Amino acid sequence: MRGTLTILITLVAVMLIACQPTGRPSWHSPQRAYRVTVDVANPVWGFREVPVEVPLDFTSQLARLEANVPFDPTSLLLVEVNSAGTVLDDSVPFQFDPDPGFEANSNASGTLILLVTGPDTTRHFRHYQLYFGSLGISYDIPNVTPRLKVNSSLEYRGQETVAIGTPAAAYYYHKKGGGLAGLTDPDGNEWIGYRPGGGSEGAFRGIPNLVHTPGYFHPGSTNVTTTMLSGGPLRIRLRSVSDDGTWACRWAFYPEYATMTLEKAGGSYWFMYEGTPGGSLDEQTDFMMFSDSTRYPDSQPWAKDMPAPEWIFFADGSVDRSLFIYHAEDDSFPDQYWPMEGNMTVFGFGREYPCCESYLTRVPAHFTIGLVDSRDYATIRRTLRPLIKPPEVLVGEPVKSPL
Repeated sequence: MRGTLTILITLVAVMLIACQPTGRPSWHSPQRAYRVTVDVANPVWGFREVPVEVPLDFTSQLARLEANVPFDPTSLLLVEVNSAGTVLDDSVPFQFDPDPGFEANSNASGTLILLVTGPDTTRHFRHYQLYFGSLGISYDIPNVTPRLKVNSSLEYRGQETVAIGTPAAAYYYHKKGGGLAGLTDPDGNEWIGYRPGGGSEGAFRGIPNLVHTPGYFHPGSTNVTTTMLSGGPLRIRLRSVSDDGTWACRWAFYPEYATMTLEKAGGSYWFMYEGTPGGSLDEQTDFMMFSDSTRYPDSQPWAKDMPAPEWIFFADGSVDRSLFIYHAEDDSFPDQYWPMEGNMTVFGFGREYPCCESYLTRVPAHFTIGLVDSRDYATIRRTLRPLIKPPEVLVGEPVKSPL
């Protein structure tokens, strides 16, 4: 009996020990005293990497844990974990852009840009832990491989230009014109082809060619001032303002596309693509498609309100690649296309054939362009999903290290 009792006591003791916590909660970076979870919905898309923007206010985050803690932006570290908190990737590409007026002690807000790679079709959500700390500590800085390269003082086609290189395309943005003069794919094909003179052979071309007179946001013009708002490995932002202050737009360049936000409009406008699909306009083999799969050859003019969501892609008949253009705000205004003199496309959101009524007035307004290595409608529709419906993002409550 005594032996049996001893065995029972031993078993109970073993069970009690087994039920106790085996250690402190997992904390990946002992250097950093705080962290917050970021969960991103994981739909299927066609991009190789999708940038997700997360507004964060670290002053408010820290105030929930401790008083008067100054945030150090160099302390940021982002890791991907599974649902159990086990680290899957300890070097997730990210960038932090402070807001205007950023102050470490009182106004430490900004935008985290994280790059979701994949897609991973096995998980509904991707889970991340963002570690951060306070000033006064030396941190190991994560090494993020740049997806973007920038030259902010290149002379290109007659004007000082910001050149931005990405894995998908090279963009050439005229500083005084406030428009894209060039868009070159990885094989060297030029999809815009602006150059001074020549009308449809050069000077008429560009993106977005927003205002016909006096030519605001058109390469070759000289009536806007452009500044770089921020630069980094995953996002570069420019802002152009007309010299009279009545128009303003902001561009954000990412690894696989670029987005223009019209912030201020002094009248009606359109958004144009006047250029050369795949390097030249071939009206017999080039084609375009709408979001409802309507297809036209580039030889066929049309004028009508495009179906929602308002996107179109121009496919080159000899290159397995397309240029997509997406207008985020649906409207009932006419859109139009016509080929000009066999030299270039004339496509416009909010424009009526042939010239020159413009109908768009809304601000802010958002337009996105990009090159996709496909001419397949289903592939491009899938690629555009995170633009049309951005992934849901959930930010958790901040916690302090138990270490």
